[in-house]
Amino acid sequence: MSGDQHRDAGATLVEYVLGASLIIVFALGGIGFLSSRATAQASSQANCISTRPPPPSCVRTPVPATVAPTTTGVGPTTTLTPPSTDPSTTTTAPPQSTVAAGSVTIIGAANAPWSISLPMTVLDAGGQPLAGAVITGRVLLGRQPFNVGCTTDVTGTCNITFGPIPAAQTTLNLAILTVDSTPPAALPLPAFTITRP
Repeated sequence: MSGDQHRDAGATLVEYVLGASLIIVFALGGIGFLSSRATAQASSQANCISTRPPPPSCVRTPVPATVAPTTTGVGPTTTLTPPSTDPSTTTTAPPQSTVAAGSVTIIGAANAPWSISLPMTVLDAGGQPLAGAVITGRVLLGRQPFNVGCTTDVTGTCNITFGPIPAAQTTLNLAILTVDSTPPAALPLPAFTITRP
């Protein structure tokens, strides 16, 4: 074998190694990119599931189930039809519990710290009191959020209480975030603005 032939074989080996290493670098970059996208999507979905009510970015508009027929000019064509809208074939929604609030009680003298007590009632789909429903809410006092909650008793009621509230604060917002019950509570859940008289 002459010296020129040996140099050509070495150059070919170097080219193969460079080509293989470029493929590996691009593959690792693609895997890293797809992995970061999948992590971001999973995080977004987890946020949608864990936040009640779901943020507007989580609400998806249903896509109609219509498919237009296509023709290729070769062989038979297949036409897909949308699902039936016949009321006799529609399914009914699962039963849901209902959540209602009573009248808020404001406790405290004028120009003094005050507190609130808000009775909540949870009824099952048949209108019967639902015991053991865990109601979780958030009070927004100025810009400061506070978590509040209660668990219903055998009468299906409990009281969300919050206080003391500084005398200078005359308004607060209370939003019910979740009601952990079987059957699940109907959405949307109530929200309140409470103003001290």
